[in-house]
Amino acid sequence: MLIAVEDPTGKAVPLLVLRTESDERDALLSMGHPYFAPRARHDRIGVLLTDTTDWEELRELVTESYRILAPKKLIAQLDSTR
Repeated sequence: MLIAVEDPTGKAVPLLVLRTESDERDALLSMGHPYFAPRARHDRIGVLLTDTTDWEELRELVTESYRILAPKKLIAQLDSTR
């Protein structure tokens, strides 16, 4: 899920909420900003997208989130393109 939230100055900041495994979630939360625990369920992680976003890390997080939700057939297609 991609939404925009306002920062304290009123500027819109993109926010991405992804599914994640619990051990990955715990590791990301321990790092702090830009990762946080959204109000959603315990299997989600929030990521604020800023000028310093690590796009390679974000690509991996999006891919893993997709793997959690996607049917096995689509996961197999994803694996075959790697």
